[in-house]
Amino acid sequence: MGIRSDVFFAHKNCVSIPEKFHDMLEQKHGAEVYLTDEGTAYSMEYTKWYMDCDTDMVEFYEFLANLNTSDFIVIEACHDYPEITDGDAGDWYDNPWGASRFIRTGIEFDSKPNG
Repeated sequence: MGIRSDVFFAHKNCVSIPEKFHDMLEQKHGAEVYLTDEGTAYSMEYTKWYMDCDTDMVEFYEFLANLNTSDFIVIEACHDYPEITDGDAGDWYDNPWGASRFIRTGIEFDSKPNG
């Protein structure tokens, strides 16, 4: 059993992402891809984003570590642990999609329980 997250990754057009990472995001994580004149975004929902034990993911973050941080952004939003930002990377805060961390809390309950 694992933890699932929503993840947003975007990079500027000046960054060339290796095809294997593009394929990993689309095929393994079910990313929807969004293109603008400024860059490319990948949006993934409810995916197992294991950045420290998945070989492809380790290589992905190693690749990102060699980029200028203002040229990309990764936002991992884990529903079970909303305060954790370990999967976040990059500093492209003025990205055209306006992607940023958004945390919302609430209470759900059954107003007519059985019994």
